Amino acid sequence: MKKTLLLLEAGLLLLFAAACGSSGGASAPEQKTEAELIADLSSSDSFWLRVVPSGSESDRESYAITSFETEIWELTETSDYYYGTATAESPYAIYTGSFSLKYDITEDDEVVLTTVYQDYVGTYEITAYPSTELVQEWFQANDSKTYPQDELLETEIIETPDRVDACEVSYLHQYTDGPYCTVTQNDFCLWEFRGGVWTWTGPSRPSTTEYTYDPPEISDSELVNAVATILPAEIGTGNLDSAIVEYDDSDPRSAHITVGEIESANPTIFDTADLSVDLPMYWGDENRWEADGGQLDGTIIFKFAETYSIPSFSRDESIDATLGSEASVDGAGNLVIQNVTIIRNGKAEGMSMIFGKIEYPERAVITAETNSVYQAYNEDVGYYLYFDKDMNPTVFSRITW
Repeated sequence: MKKTLLLLEAGLLLLFAAACGSSGGASAPEQKTEAELIADLSSSDSFWLRVVPSGSESDRESYAITSFETEIWELTETSDYYYGTATAESPYAIYTGSFSLKYDITEDDEVVLTTVYQDYVGTYEITAYPSTELVQEWFQANDSKTYPQDELLETEIIETPDRVDACEVSYLHQYTDGPYCTVTQNDFCLWEFRGGVWTWTGPSRPSTTEYTYDPPEISDSELVNAVATILPAEIGTGNLDSAIVEYDDSDPRSAHITVGEIESANPTIFDTADLSVDLPMYWGDENRWEADGGQLDGTIIFKFAETYSIPSFSRDESIDATLGSEASVDGAGNLVIQNVTIIRNGKAEGMSMIFGKIEYPERAVITAETNSVYQAYNEDVGYYLYFDKDMNPTVFSRITW
């Protein structure tokens, strides 16, 4: 009986509404179609902030509303209400959420969407990992700030078995570090599905880096500087025409040089014809070739190898000094005469002696008064032998400590 009365009441209301319409009064608005509701929601910021909370225009544009199923429609004198479920889809996910839509009816009988409510947060069904285009766009927009000339070679999206809302992306890229070095780097990044979109969240594991060098050939000046590290200019200089350069095929930063001809700095006193330079070189961080150790091979011939009788400077005595013909270069770059024998008071001592030109002979009495220009000495035993410019012996002294 109650249901019958309700139906009668609804029928009377419809007859009253029809009568009002026929008498020229305002007609009630019709229920909006699904297409109209979708169009209204598509232009609602309130709706999109619930689907894509980031508010990014590009992220919002990746979604399209595909349906709105009206469950309840209510009409009052001033408002129009719709309760239903909206579905929006992007290339990566399907969003589903319940919404309340309020339309206000204006004095001109226009129906305008004024409010979009949501009581419960919607859900996402992830349908795909981020596309290659998406992850590459992120790389170009962000990595180029660090490496302006960076070139992206390859990207790979790697699944994470324990999570459907995350994946790893491998970026293989290449850039130059100076004019002669190319860096190939593989970065591994974590992407997570957050707020309706795939988002880069940070590195997932350490990067791998490979350096490829293509340095220029060794220049003459670099070769001269390298030889000078083990062969002082006071001894001699390398003849560049005799240099043999071998580059290491397995390591472009390494080379090996042999200089077979050394020009003596003082050919009157010593001969370097039998001397050669064996020199590893390395392309350093300063973008130049540098010596990486090295050694002198062969022997320097001392041309004044004979026995001299040399008086003392301060005592009435003399010594017999025999200088050997072979010489070498020590670690400090000094010319060292080998096989020197000094006989004093009938006692012979064998040693080696450093030989060289006296830097300031006028500053010491012993050299100034004797016009000495060269000296040979051994600091350990304290013997100093002095010679004039023609290599004639002048005096000797012995300093004991």
